[in-house]
Amino acid sequence: MALYLKKVYELSENGDPLGKELVKNMINTKFYDRLPVLLPKNVKIAHKTGNYIGVVHDVGIVYAGRPYIIVVMTKNVKNEQTANKAIANISKTVYDYVVAQSEKDID
Repeated sequence: MALYLKKVYELSENGDPLGKELVKNMINTKFYDRLPVLLPKNVKIAHKTGNYIGVVHDVGIVYAGRPYIIVVMTKNVKNEQTANKAIANISKTVYDYVVAQSEKDID
């Protein structure tokens, strides 16, 4: 999934109409209960959720100061809400790390 999203990001950034449309659709989702929920509201995120019996996923491109790709996939899920919160916490931890590294690069 990370390699797929990397290609989507590259296509979109290089002006490919299909890449841009896919990113636009992924940004305009109705599901904000995982990767984006704990991120600042001004941070754009193109993501796709997935659910099946015992699994909860969210994968995305986070357009922070330094854009990055994040993929969180679970298994053996007993409680979907708990999995959603775990994915949100992982997303926030990664976001905070990326922002901190970006600030170090500036200094």
